[in-house]
Amino acid sequence: MAGKAPRIQADIVRRIVALENANSKAVVHYNIGRAVDTFGRSEGDSGSPEVQAAVWTVRINNLEDHLRTNRKDHQNRRSYTKLLHKRAKMLKYLKRESLERYYLCLKQLGLTKDMVEGEILQPKRVE
Repeated sequence: MAGKAPRIQADIVRRIVALENANSKAVVHYNIGRAVDTFGRSEGDSGSPEVQAAVWTVRINNLEDHLRTNRKDHQNRRSYTKLLHKRAKMLKYLKRESLERYYLCLKQLGLTKDMVEGEILQPKRVE
């Protein structure tokens, strides 16, 4: 019985600190950390264009979910549009610097070329 108690306690602690019990800010923070780990060119890299685009993509996805439920939140809609343009500018810079890294980053982020190039038209409401 003594061998089971530490396992049970460990299981209880694991359930308490699980990500599914976290608030939305903690989930976004975790996702940003994963993006930095995935796209960083070295350990602790947070400034490369790939990492910045990945972090902004996480934030954009979070804002899209928020705007689906809060249709009249115009301030966050503006923030969403600004982030879209920031990401597009960063990816255009990456394309100028290294075409191979640009296409690899687009593929890993699940973006298309149309999402980055040309005019970004934003609908009034995210459906």
